[in-house]
Amino acid sequence: MIKSNPVNQVQVRSALESFNAGKKHLGAEKRAKPLANLYNSCISNRQWPSYCKKGKWTPVLKKEDPQDGGSYRPITVLPVVNEVFEQLLSDQNSKK
Repeated sequence: MIKSNPVNQVQVRSALESFNAGKKHLGAEKRAKPLANLYNSCISNRQWPSYCKKGKWTPVLKKEDPQDGGSYRPITVLPVVNEVFEQLLSDQNSKK
């Protein structure tokens, strides 16, 4: 089992600021504290909320003919909350 350490607001803010979500403004200053609380709760309980596990399926054209249904592949766009949490955990584990 991999042990994860709690994260702090500075780490969360930094991760939000460095996250490239199509150049969207993520409001890192306002969101750092509640996200740090969520992440630390998840680390303590070793459980991620099920509502955060759902992604939005989007068809992406992979071939030339947009009229052909087989020319698309499905991708899942996960919420930024998931991506930032994964980045924080990955950073912890890569330093060990």
